[in-house]
Amino acid sequence: MAVMFLDPNDVDSDGEWAGYWLASWAAAPPSRSGSFYDLMYDQYKSFHYVKRPAGETQDQWDAKVEQARLDALDG
Repeated sequence: MAVMFLDPNDVDSDGEWAGYWLASWAAAPPSRSGSFYDLMYDQYKSFHYVKRPAGETQDQWDAKVEQARLDALDG
């Protein structure tokens, strides 16, 4: 079992709540992410790594996702 949770008492300068990931199989305390976005992105990267081994296809999609992010930031 694994859980994710947000901490309203751990807020950054932008008002983002910290996010935490805790897995029953990990012999470690919860891992902290600075925001919900960071938490979900870390999970995406982890899932993508498990399901899609490194290679040309992954590199192409990573580049497209990064370009889309930059385009969105540019408006």
